[in-house]
Amino acid sequence: MNKIALVIPTIRENCFRDLVDRWGPMGLFDQCDLILMEDNPKKTFALEKILPNNFSVHLCWEDIKNDLGFKEAIIPRRSDTVRSYGYYYAWKDGSYDYVLTLDDDCYPPSMETDGYEYKDAKEFVDTHLFAINGKTKWFNTLNNVKPRGIPFYKRGTRDDIIVNHGLWTNVIDYDAPTQLVDPKPENFDFSSTVVPHGSYFPMCGMNVMWKAEYTALMYHLLMGQEIGDVVAATEVGQRDVHLTVKFPFDRFGDIWCGILMKKCADILGKVVTTGTPYIRHERASNPFTNLKKEANGLEVNEDFWEYVDAFDTPELTDGRESAAELYFYLGKYIEKYTKFPEYVPYFIKLGKAMSLWAELFEDDRGEG
Repeated sequence: MNKIALVIPTIRENCFRDLVDRWGPMGLFDQCDLILMEDNPKKTFALEKILPNNFSVHLCWEDIKNDLGFKEAIIPRRSDTVRSYGYYYAWKDGSYDYVLTLDDDCYPPSMETDGYEYKDAKEFVDTHLFAINGKTKWFNTLNNVKPRGIPFYKRGTRDDIIVNHGLWTNVIDYDAPTQLVDPKPENFDFSSTVVPHGSYFPMCGMNVMWKAEYTALMYHLLMGQEIGDVVAATEVGQRDVHLTVKFPFDRFGDIWCGILMKKCADILGKVVTTGTPYIRHERASNPFTNLKKEANGLEVNEDFWEYVDAFDTPELTDGRESAAELYFYLGKYIEKYTKFPEYVPYFIKLGKAMSLWAELFEDDRGEG
């Protein structure tokens, strides 16, 4: 039986309670071990009172500090990217086959509001697992029927898929400009598709599952508020615990994570899928607030992916390197991103943070 860690970032008890009220009766917390990553200095509520009979872990900033020491600077605060520590915690445990992440405003779809529903949480989780493990080596050129030439029985099974990116109904993951110009609704086809080698996709962190051994590729970057100085932490092993500076970018942590992850997956000869299973996303964020948060990143996003796409290093040429080793060198490469002079200090910090993150996965795991 597969063992799955479910990482959920949250900042408010009421949001998390709502999620538990809707997923709990469907058995989600029987299918997965919960790792709740609270984005607060200390825990502000008692998880054991909300989920008294389930295996779960409740983390906060104190846990990041106590575990990572000066490297805590690679985990930003006041951003959903704080979830990265929950990912690392799951990997470090050493017992999980897969990591699944959901936002705290993502719920089971219903027939009444979404036109489909899962009979239970097992069906939802199994759909993720099937996208990673159930695809055959044959590609069907049609949609609903099998054309001449596809074998009846022996179609093989792919073992190279490492990440499945699930989607969402109701509140779509639009960028702020699209939100402001009356976006068109999506026509959902509820399919699962392989993202082609050499192609990129806009990864949203609301509903994703991956093989735990590739967690080093799922770092959600420096967004929100900075803690300490990554450069100083790297050079002298010290940290400033005060939150005094905001990073220049927000709402691109998962998007740029997806670009970096996909580049690494391509180099490693691994595959990413996107599509099912869908969840229902309900919280509609303020488009004007989002525009302010996204403003700096919109122009950079036009160029950043091309810089990542050009990544090549002579140290890694045989395809046998580990995911962590590859990500370490990608961090060194990101340090040299100078297209936008005003953001050079940020990308130096980001590259160093990526390499520090990768080093965590080269260390021995803890007792778990």
